[in-house]
Amino acid sequence: SDQERLNVIQTNCIHYVLITQHFVQKFKSRQGKSGFIFVSSALSNIIIPTAGLYSGTKTYNEYWADYVHYEYGSSNLDVYCLKPGEVETNITQGRMKQLLKVTPQQCVQSALHHLGHSKKSYGCLLYTSPSPRDRQKSRMPSSA
Repeated sequence: SDQERLNVIQTNCIHYVLITQHFVQKFKSRQGKSGFIFVSSALSNIIIPTAGLYSGTKTYNEYWADYVHYEYGSSNLDVYCLKPGEVETNITQGRMKQLLKVTPQQCVQSALHHLGHSKKSYGCLLYTSPSPRDRQKSRMPSSA
């Protein structure tokens, strides 16, 4: 319905802008580190006919994260965009088990692990590999 489509846009786009505007100056004025973690989706890079609006709003989230990083990112404000694949939630419950399906806890751990060390990632897929911080500690060669 039109209301469902409007809810997707409000949740995935408009609220991101409002929350960012509310917190950005507070974060920048802090003495310590602060950060934004924006949640996009692996579907932002894939066109799926039945998920066009969702994919489009998740693409917007990624571009919004890039904008906030460019405009406000600094040594005390980190901006990170998490782009997970399928996450185990009520929405995905009952779907066939996916090889790369992850838990919400894994997504959170991944985001916190990468915040301040990379600009974006696909989440848990990269959590199993060393972050830039871990490569530096262990002197592992970078794969980038």
